[in-house]
Amino acid sequence: MTKALFTFIIILLVPQTYSQATARGQGGHARPTSEDKPGFTLALYLGGAHTSPSELRITQPGLNNRLSFEQVRFEGRSFNGPLYYGARVGIFPRRKSAIGAEAEFTHIKVYADPGQRVRVTGHNGGNPIDRLIALGDLVEQYSISHGVNLLLFNIVGRRAISRAQSSQGGRLILAGRFGLGPTIPHTESTIGGSHQEQYELGSLA
Repeated sequence: MTKALFTFIIILLVPQTYSQATARGQGGHARPTSEDKPGFTLALYLGGAHTSPSELRITQPGLNNRLSFEQVRFEGRSFNGPLYYGARVGIFPRRKSAIGAEAEFTHIKVYADPGQRVRVTGHNGGNPIDRLIALGDLVEQYSISHGVNLLLFNIVGRRAISRAQSSQGGRLILAGRFGLGPTIPHTESTIGGSHQEQYELGSLA
């Protein structure tokens, strides 16, 4: 499983408003206002990803191959199609609540350079192997171009640090989030001239 660090660029943000009005009915009792209703958020973003080297394991029982490639380097190619992108939707108990929940989908990619030299161990065609080779000597192509695909469920905390006088909002918010969820990678590989690609259920992110 590759390990990635992400930098997000928010390009669309549709937050809930911070209304200042308080409605009162007969007898001076406060009536629920728009602030008492649940708040919803929607964000779409583009960005770049840096992926650190990691182990690549190939298992082909029919060919008696069980190989581990150490410290394989990957490229992100975030701004080559298909783009790195993401989206998240959130809900807050009230429009001014500091804590809420989100669902988030992030589409990142990784590409391995077959020309890089790596150490391979294991069995190739049933024969033991432990040496330094060019990755492409055994793996002509390996990529996840249709996405590592992170599906995360977040807890988000926020604090308004600048708020407009208008009841329509217009403020600056400091937010932090922590999320967990599965990866759904679409791997593509060419090994020994045989190409294969499929969606898989990956590790927890």
